[in-house]
Amino acid sequence: MPDFGSDVSTIYDKEPFERELSPKEQEEADERYAEDKNILVQIRYHLDQADSYSRWHLNIENDIRPDDLEDAFVALAAAEKELEK
Repeated sequence: MPDFGSDVSTIYDKEPFERELSPKEQEEADERYAEDKNILVQIRYHLDQADSYSRWHLNIENDIRPDDLEDAFVALAAAEKELEK
């Protein structure tokens, strides 16, 4: 097997190249961000409604959620964190 030296192992450690966006590209990126953020806000609203209903309907404690609903909140938090990157 050929020896490519130490340069090969460091190629993947470098930061990805980022170029500046043109004004049109930046505007499109901002619009996509706003749309994605709006979708997450709507999902959070509906999850909060479902959470409130399940607590009232199931008469459960404030710190306990059904597993599926808890999983949805965890996934939403991860999506919100990823969007902010």
